[in-house]
Amino acid sequence: MAKRPGIQTLRLNALMTQADFAKAMGVSVPSVQAWESGESVPRPAMARKMLTVLEVTREQLLEALEVTQRERVMRERAQQEEAALPVAAETLADTPALADKPPRKRKKD
Repeated sequence: MAKRPGIQTLRLNALMTQADFAKAMGVSVPSVQAWESGESVPRPAMARKMLTVLEVTREQLLEALEVTQRERVMRERAQQEEAALPVAAETLADTPALADKPPRKRKKD
């Protein structure tokens, strides 16, 4: 299955740098970076302008916005999981080793 394009892919397909895209949209490069990373979503007026600047359909743009947001959520979850690993390791380090416990006796049927 082919990867669905995000905002950055649409911009690259239009052969535009972030600076070119920002200028065409009348915004700053950090605004473009925020859209591409999913940190922010373009306002409706900007989204309509993107249709013309990127020469894409409404459906293509909506799909790209959805993909960009989904990728952001996945990155955030991965970061949260990575941040939790040291805490889990510390918790395990504080837990007595299983070998120190006597084996449990099994009940016979």
